[in-house]
Amino acid sequence: MTPAAVLKQLGINATHSQEESIKASKEVVAAYEYFLQKNPPDHRKVPEVHYCLGCLACFDRNLTLATFHLNKAKVAENPSVRLPCFEPVGYDFEPKVVLEMFVNNPENFSLSNNTMQTPDGHSVVNRVCNHCGKENPPKRCPCGSVNYCNTECQQKHWKVHKSDHKQK
Repeated sequence: MTPAAVLKQLGINATHSQEESIKASKEVVAAYEYFLQKNPPDHRKVPEVHYCLGCLACFDRNLTLATFHLNKAKVAENPSVRLPCFEPVGYDFEPKVVLEMFVNNPENFSLSNNTMQTPDGHSVVNRVCNHCGKENPPKRCPCGSVNYCNTECQQKHWKVHKSDHKQK
């Protein structure tokens, strides 16, 4: 699981320019907030929406907002609020993992790290192409921080990766 994969799950294409990504994330946040306004607190998707909103706050490095949404998600998962027929959100839901990692250790949280650890201590390694998002790409940039399916994906992603590549 990588930041690009999590962003894709949240509805944002990580290959967009920074300006396009900011616009897309604002639209996603607005859609999530609209959902929260229109649905009761015991709706089965409310905790997931808070985990997603908190995860988006992680990518903005906004610890206050991320913590707010983590707490809201935990409250929404509480059996006193959530209908008994709905299970708590599991750690297979990537935004929950990313949000808890960020809130619990913001200083060491890295958006470029391809290894994430669940709160129960299990490491999750999931290499994906940094351009198209396909899992287990065969190629890796010489700097070691990004992965690609092929030369075409690498060339298309170069504008995004170029500034990070020089820093390595």
